[in-house]
Amino acid sequence: MVDYLEDPDGGLAIGDVVSAVPDRFRPSHDAVPHFGLTGSSYWLRFTLVNPGRGPLSFDLVIAYPQLDEIILYRPVGRGTYAMELSGDRRPFREREVPDVRFVFPLHQDPGAVTYYLRIRSITSLRVPISVISREETYRDSVRDAGLNGLYYGVL
Repeated sequence: MVDYLEDPDGGLAIGDVVSAVPDRFRPSHDAVPHFGLTGSSYWLRFTLVNPGRGPLSFDLVIAYPQLDEIILYRPVGRGTYAMELSGDRRPFREREVPDVRFVFPLHQDPGAVTYYLRIRSITSLRVPISVISREETYRDSVRDAGLNGLYYGVL
């Protein structure tokens, strides 16, 4: 389940969002959150649970390559957050995982962790989010590259 908060002027910082009155966030009832064409920034909040006894590694994937600016905030302790920047306005070579989708590798200890995303775009703002294994990320990437090669080869 993903909750969202509209930031009309894009002025909210992570501290403002984390301390926001809980009912300012709205649940997204769509499988793929979408906000249309908007000048607003949107904050997404979601909690992932590692039910195991040891750390777990997985990928957070946003499969809409037209998003201009994506910032993932991951908690690092004592109310502080690490920031990871992505989006189609950043050089591709800066991506940790070379994929046309936006892939954020996550490593989580046992228990529940709440993450935040700040997203802004001048195109339609759609946010197809999934959490998958690294193997699945690579398998999807190879499949998509093969399908694209076949499609463009036929043209």
